[in-house]
Amino acid sequence: MAQSKGDSYHDIPNYIRHYVESTERGHIIKIVTQSGVHTYNCKWQSYKRPQRITKSINQDSTLAWHKD
Repeated sequence: MAQSKGDSYHDIPNYIRHYVESTERGHIIKIVTQSGVHTYNCKWQSYKRPQRITKSINQDSTLAWHKD
């Protein structure tokens, strides 16, 4: 597969699970593998959310994200 300059590709054969957390400036992606956790802090270059983000647990034990 051809890739543009700056692009990357990773094969994660021991993948278990991933989490995505929203932040004021982007997202934090955590990929859990058998050998550890890989964390990617993805920041928007020139954007910031206008409101703070909070999280809560729903009755069915899932996360819900809310703007304050």
